[in-house]
Amino acid sequence: YDPSMLVFRHASRSDLCLDFFIAHGAFGVWGCRVLQDVNSQQQFRYEEERDRFCLLSSPATCLQEATSDLLY
Repeated sequence: YDPSMLVFRHASRSDLCLDFFIAHGAFGVWGCRVLQDVNSQQQFRYEEERDRFCLLSSPATCLQEATSDLLY
């Protein structure tokens, strides 16, 4: 997480960021956008009271911690 830009960068490719694809209603990875007005689908703010990161442009759209544990 890059707190200065409010984005999640790929661990080995800092030019890629976590993005929310409105048309698909899903998160994915896309090239990082540098202009404030075009990266609204890539900016996340940490909500301490809910202990999670939510999309700045859509506060109801939040990240959920992932696990590699089997679900059954």
